[in-house]
Amino acid sequence: MIGCGRPDSLDDTESHMALDLRIENGTLVTTTGTFRANIGIAGGRIAHITSNGTLPPAARTIDARGLHVLAGIIDPHVHMRDPGHTEREDWYWGTRAAAAGGVTCVLEHPNSVPPVTSLENLEYKKGIAQAKACVDFALYGGIGFFDQPNGERTPPDFEDTLDLLHAGVCGFKTFLWPYPDRQDEFDGITTLGEEEMTVVFATIARTRKVLNVHAEHKPTVDEAMARLSYMKPRGPMLHEPSRPIEAEMIAVRRAIDVAIETGVRLNFPHCSGGSVVQIVADARKRGYTNITAETCPQYLFLTNERMRVVGPYGKINPPIRSAAEQTLLWEMLKAGQVETIGSDHAPHSHDAKEATWHDIFAAPAGHPGLETTLPLMLTAVHNGKLTLTDVTRLCSEQVAKLYGLYPRKGVLQVGSDADLVLVDLSKRGRFDASLMQTKGRETAKLFEGLLYVGAPVTTLVRGHVVMEDGEVMGEGGYGEFVSVT
Repeated sequence: MIGCGRPDSLDDTESHMALDLRIENGTLVTTTGTFRANIGIAGGRIAHITSNGTLPPAARTIDARGLHVLAGIIDPHVHMRDPGHTEREDWYWGTRAAAAGGVTCVLEHPNSVPPVTSLENLEYKKGIAQAKACVDFALYGGIGFFDQPNGERTPPDFEDTLDLLHAGVCGFKTFLWPYPDRQDEFDGITTLGEEEMTVVFATIARTRKVLNVHAEHKPTVDEAMARLSYMKPRGPMLHEPSRPIEAEMIAVRRAIDVAIETGVRLNFPHCSGGSVVQIVADARKRGYTNITAETCPQYLFLTNERMRVVGPYGKINPPIRSAAEQTLLWEMLKAGQVETIGSDHAPHSHDAKEATWHDIFAAPAGHPGLETTLPLMLTAVHNGKLTLTDVTRLCSEQVAKLYGLYPRKGVLQVGSDADLVLVDLSKRGRFDASLMQTKGRETAKLFEGLLYVGAPVTTLVRGHVVMEDGEVMGEGGYGEFVSVT
């Protein structure tokens, strides 16, 4: 059986099956190394991997000479804004952006309109996504307390949580405080204080799913905002000190304490600095192994100085941090203390961003990132900061394992979905938002004009070419819901 190592022959049980597609002369990348091999695809799955055998005939052959073949990128952190706010993004344009970026499966977070807190809301969102998506997708369930008209907060209904579990959500998410101006997206997925945390964490512990926690400590942020609120104008450089890394660190520590008490599997998305990941690493040293960390390219490749250039288009929560935090984050990444990379793709409208150059506190937080992640990670390979095996581990295999998609996805293996991305390590360019697929292209200024070295040139989802030579050809409705049960 062919696993993640170097194969030497065909799987004999498949050796006479006609193929839909052959990929020849490529250099395959797995978490254990790279090797020259050919791939045969049939029925949407990998049927053969061989380095010295002859593949059966196929309807089409792609010559991957000079290219590297990776398992398709799985982005564990996207916000498609659909339904509810399709002026920002939608499933069609968002998944076209995914295809352009070498992303073959997206995991969509639950803060949408309506939030995914019930089976009814999940089925509603899933139906919209299935009609529009060009790549495969999985969905998170949301969990938290509900605000009532009388001011009370009521706990989540465990029956709703079980319904989401049985419907195949890939995990759950809660926020430690709401966005007051976006209540319609956050109702029922916020957790305030440690008593509520204990209820929510214990509930998800019973499901054995991963719970993602957006970790920022509201009192610390409130205090920082109060100190800065008198300033006029409130320019872009005030964003980072208004949500200091101490707020993230306090929230992470408190969440870990409750997680240890309840036994929940805990993941911290979008860790913004090395000091945050260090807390996670220290907890693991104390023996709590059910805790993981995700970071994003913006924290690895940019510092808060970028805000001087891009202004409100660089507002993200948590904020982009200092050079010192970035350096420590890279150290944590290289030490294996970060499990996954997510884009936190979260577009907003151009008008909403542009109007807030002189009041960064009024700017909405989020940016489009699906099309920039892989070129940035390949640029890190070019610069000697990562290896290709690191990239496939962080962006594919470990994502699949954490969220229950492995071995169907995230690996080059006979029997797995033929989700592949062919990359050209010599392809150079500068990020140009006007050429992007996302509906939020006018706000994609974070990396605008910056040089990349290495880019995806062909993306396949279940053996179907959805992007080739930079042209996206995926059809809306081709993407499938990946049920994780």
